Amino acid sequence: MSLIVDVDPAFNFYVPGQLYLPDYLGGKGKSATTKNQDATVKQLMKKSGGMLGTGQNGIISDMTAGGVLRLNSLEEAADNKLSPEKQKEINAYSQLINDAMRLKSDIVLNWLDGYGSTPDDIAPDLKKEYEYNLARWTISNNASLARLQNPSTEVKEWMNNLNLKFKDLKEALVNPFQIDEEIYVRPELLERMRDLGLFRLKIPEKFGGLGFNQREYDKVIRTVIHTYSGTLSGKISAHSTLGSKPFEYYGDFQQRHHHLPKIARGDGLVSFALTERGSGTDAINNAETIAKLSPDGKKYILNGSKIYITNTHRSSLMLIFAKVDDGGPELKPTVFIKELPFRLSDTQEQIDEKRQKLKEEGFYISKPLKLSGIRGSNQAYIEFHNLEIPIVNEEGITNILGEVGEGTKVIFNSLNAGRAGFGSFCAEAARCAFQMSVLEAIQRRRFDEHGGRLADLPQVKRYIAEMAIKTEALDAAVELTTNLVDTFPHMNIIAECAAIKVLSSEEAWKISTTAARMFGGQSLMKGHPIELIRRDMWVPLIVEGVTEALKQHLVGVGAKPALKAGMNPIALGKLGASRLKYESGGLSINDMWWIQRKTKSYSARAMALGLLNGNKTMLKQKELLALADEAIEIYQAAAVLLKLRDQSLPEHKKLALKQFIKNLKRKDVMIEGIRNDEHYPKAATSQIITKISPIKLKKKDLYPEEIANAYIKEAENELSSQRSLEEKIFKGSENNSSDRFKQFVIVSSQGEEKIA
Repeated sequence: MSLIVDVDPAFNFYVPGQLYLPDYLGGKGKSATTKNQDATVKQLMKKSGGMLGTGQNGIISDMTAGGVLRLNSLEEAADNKLSPEKQKEINAYSQLINDAMRLKSDIVLNWLDGYGSTPDDIAPDLKKEYEYNLARWTISNNASLARLQNPSTEVKEWMNNLNLKFKDLKEALVNPFQIDEEIYVRPELLERMRDLGLFRLKIPEKFGGLGFNQREYDKVIRTVIHTYSGTLSGKISAHSTLGSKPFEYYGDFQQRHHHLPKIARGDGLVSFALTERGSGTDAINNAETIAKLSPDGKKYILNGSKIYITNTHRSSLMLIFAKVDDGGPELKPTVFIKELPFRLSDTQEQIDEKRQKLKEEGFYISKPLKLSGIRGSNQAYIEFHNLEIPIVNEEGITNILGEVGEGTKVIFNSLNAGRAGFGSFCAEAARCAFQMSVLEAIQRRRFDEHGGRLADLPQVKRYIAEMAIKTEALDAAVELTTNLVDTFPHMNIIAECAAIKVLSSEEAWKISTTAARMFGGQSLMKGHPIELIRRDMWVPLIVEGVTEALKQHLVGVGAKPALKAGMNPIALGKLGASRLKYESGGLSINDMWWIQRKTKSYSARAMALGLLNGNKTMLKQKELLALADEAIEIYQAAAVLLKLRDQSLPEHKKLALKQFIKNLKRKDVMIEGIRNDEHYPKAATSQIITKISPIKLKKKDLYPEEIANAYIKEAENELSSQRSLEEKIFKGSENNSSDRFKQFVIVSSQGEEKIA
């Protein structure tokens, strides 16, 4: 039979995976819905109860529905610092992690490989640079070894508590480029991370964990970011939030006491199988993994698939989201517990053997997905084919987390915990990229007519000023959110966590891509940290809820009190009365008046949109996205204003933060409270809407050179300090820099632990 088909232009170019499998070949494609839209919206609003959270109204909730920014509560959170003793303790732990997670010498080989060279096949000038990098690695490694061998009192206490000896930490194990290339984190590194306590950070002490609060946890995540591996930070984050937290939140007494000590012990990690190819952010409505009770009533039988499941190949436990079909009118979202055979100590061969063995149960796990970012995070594609999960395991522990039908609550409150940690992950990565770019700009020679350095170019100075403002403002918002989590544990901060996830992921991507421009072609070369950071920073934009969906969600959560009030005159009266409040939070009269008026203007538009559209407000995506941008802007502005009260803040950071506020105020004055975006929601009928085209501010006014110069000066001081230290070390007392320098090169190239 001939396989020649009609030479239609549609078949001239074939793209694998472009079209989904058609229904007649067993696909599960969906056509456009034909349901009554009103009925669909009502059904979704009924299901969304667990998505809006419980507890005391959050900051954005009161902003949206009540028209007041609770600056007094934000001030309380901002001032809730760790005690000096606790800060000293966490700093010591961070120092221990920094030294124990130091980089291997072969990162220099990865850098050299980016130039298409090896130590045996290298050009003379490049060889000098290669040897210089080897020598600098030796200095850094020696410093870490010295600190570990003779630790401070605080670090020694941590080492004793973790049962760590110097010999356990003597070998450098981290190479982010190796992880990226192999799509694999080697067992010895995972075991080092386990021994350091990185997989039990947030587990309560009574279950064998470290019991860290959000501020302490964020400090650790920021430290791990300095390995330049988004993979390592991602593995810790997914395990600590989506993995272990659900047991703490929703596990019964037996589940908590059975599973949490095992998780703290660290034989394996915990993964959460939620995402499917056809249901990413919209997991509740479109997930197609179905669980049915077996005829004997003793187990559930699962069929379906999952994708992008982090830590799969290192998990001893997996939480699986499925919909229970019990024959009733609606499917019931439920979270199941499945024990897996994988361990941190597994080799690649052992992982493959265990994958093949699981197929006998109807549990198909792919090899690690070949992603462009956070490679090595053990993400997998999974299929369930009549996978049996007993209702009760052999030890008498229930394999359902929460109750049947409570999966929505488990998912969204667990995701909330994860989103809170995204801020520190993204903010520190952004700061790393920014600082590296300024250091590059002051060393790179370009265009003598402008001064001779890349940093002297006016446009580059604009980039530096822009990155500085974004970096410092993002840090302020992240710090405030972190403190908010710890200060008000019973506050419903789903909206705030969504806001910080959106803000941090968007800003980190912008900062890292701008920073990469400073490196030119080097930003595309493997072996350069900026290339790795930029790729990894695309991931936060997508995972745990895409930006656009989270923006809609945070406005929906914020409007919850108004939705509950309905047309009740008493409830509406209380919401109206709150608009008369003007909390100051210790700010100046001018700043308080500006940000509270901004809040009330935003709230008026949000409530008008809700009153005009009722439940169908959720369908007004463009309007909701515009409102969310404004809510996030207000929240970040409050964080910056509160941060500026800190008298110990370095002058260059004050300049950047003040400019952030100045830019917002200028924009508000020019627009005069009227939005020119054609998609911006119209306010109440009493408000006159006039479309204008405001004159754009000159970029030099938005990002003044004064800020760039301040950060350039900081980078120059750092570079000068490093050069002075290197010269002192390389020259030694004999002042014979050539011989001394070669000693450092030989030590690093031979992989010795320490120079004599």
